[in-house]
Amino acid sequence: MRYEWNTRVGYSDIGQDGKMSYGNSVDMLQNCSNFQSLDIGVGLDYLIENRKAWLLSYWQIEFVKPMSMGDNIKVSTWAYDFDKIFGYRNFAIQNNQGEYTVKANSIWFLVNLDTFKPMRLKEEDVSAYGLESKLDMEYGNRRVKLPEDMEEIDRIKVRNYHIDTNGHVNNAWYIKIAMEYIEKSVTVRQIRVEYKHSAVYGDEITVKKQGNVIAMYNAEGDIYAAVEYEEA
Repeated sequence: MRYEWNTRVGYSDIGQDGKMSYGNSVDMLQNCSNFQSLDIGVGLDYLIENRKAWLLSYWQIEFVKPMSMGDNIKVSTWAYDFDKIFGYRNFAIQNNQGEYTVKANSIWFLVNLDTFKPMRLKEEDVSAYGLESKLDMEYGNRRVKLPEDMEEIDRIKVRNYHIDTNGHVNNAWYIKIAMEYIEKSVTVRQIRVEYKHSAVYGDEITVKKQGNVIAMYNAEGDIYAAVEYEEA
């Protein structure tokens, strides 16, 4: 079942260049999937009541065409596959002319909120979403390969505004943090993000970079998330 949300690019969505920022584009996609779950009766309240949560394992996002303040856009999402553990979901943003501005692929898994261990998917977890055809895009490897000798470039303290309803740093924040360390002159064509561990309030995130890969680590050296970007 394809879900569509018609909205408009606002002032809080754009950066200094007057275009929608990469991070806020991700916020749009995230909101769309949550609206779908809410509207079909398996939204946040349902998940909390049943002690479940969908967590993101992987993003691949193509930034096809920039969007400006005031643009009318259509944000869409749909599931295209489920297996025993993972759910696979596409996203798209299109402008008034029907042109794609963003295309995305994502991989999700369900966890038990009491143990935070992955759960096998049941029919009740996936039937409401249905299945649609896979989006036409070039699909990359879900693993982000880390270069050797990554250089530490910053340390960030996790604040309250980073935290979502799961008590973890929201997925979009890892992308927003990574974008701080990409030269402003660079136009990003695509990002791939692999999520490993969840940061919580008070954690210190160590940011490392080498080439086009930016990774965020905890104090023990475990990876929270790795972001690889491609230039246009």
